[in-house]
Amino acid sequence: MDNPNALLSCYTANLVAYLERCFPHAANQVARSVRLAVRRSPRWPLAFSHHDHPLNQLPDGTRLTYRWATSFATARGEVESELEKHGQVLLVARSDRLPWSAQSAAAPHFVLLTGRDRDGWRLADNFTGLFPDGVVQSEFAGTVSDRDLKDMLAPIASLRGEHRLRNRYAFGHASVVPPDGTFQWVVRTGGDPARTDRISASDWCLDTADSLSYLAGLVADSRHFLRNPSFTEDLWAAARHHLLRNEYLVAEAAGNALVGAVVAEAGEQWRTLPQILHIGVASAVRGRPRPALVPDALTRLARTEQNLAAVLSRPAFAGVGSSV
Repeated sequence: MDNPNALLSCYTANLVAYLERCFPHAANQVARSVRLAVRRSPRWPLAFSHHDHPLNQLPDGTRLTYRWATSFATARGEVESELEKHGQVLLVARSDRLPWSAQSAAAPHFVLLTGRDRDGWRLADNFTGLFPDGVVQSEFAGTVSDRDLKDMLAPIASLRGEHRLRNRYAFGHASVVPPDGTFQWVVRTGGDPARTDRISASDWCLDTADSLSYLAGLVADSRHFLRNPSFTEDLWAAARHHLLRNEYLVAEAAGNALVGAVVAEAGEQWRTLPQILHIGVASAVRGRPRPALVPDALTRLARTEQNLAAVLSRPAFAGVGSSV
């Protein structure tokens, strides 16, 4: 597709931009890795993973790993060193300090540092999107000063639980995450001891259809929305990722009518899911819940994803949509 960023999250849009500077077809690889996994363990909070291949494990054997510092001076020096080594650095900024951001709440947000000159730091944010509440955010590319960069990376003293989980599973599987209250960025290393841990079927639904069915049961009581307001944000990201996946499924199936029809059905359901979630939350907040609205939508989508998986499992479509 012309602009895959239109179907990526603030994490993956900038991660894909990073990867594409080193490896061709990075967006294709990310799209092929898409699936929705949900942690269902009663011992831990609800968590989401969007990729079955660890995206921080790069094709040349290197690895992306979080780094952090308690002072901007230290962070600035190490970021500059990483920039000299690899020509780019993923930075963990905060959404409420980005002048172009449509989000006013403090939350982690990847941005891509691509260079430095006498005018300042060259920065890009490849994320663009329409949020369920109708707010639009556009991409950014420009130069920022030291002072501006320090402000954009300013530590969040205490991350909300869902934000910490998104950092942890940003690459699809569990990564060691920085402590709260630190300046944070991502480095590219060789044999890094902080390995990515693959998530386990003992605590997770690892299949998109199973995850959607699990979530449908979880939100049958609409009070869940009030206890877990981040739920809709994670499914909004999942919807974007699956729409990107669908673009590549159609291309890889070479115009096959059967795949096209099932993908079109899944695409329409993923496309409307964020708005359905938005209506469900708003109804619950107003005290006029619509208890069947969201569970029914998730159940329908689970059946469609099951059907799509069955179609793609046929010998005629071997390899179509398989993960990297």
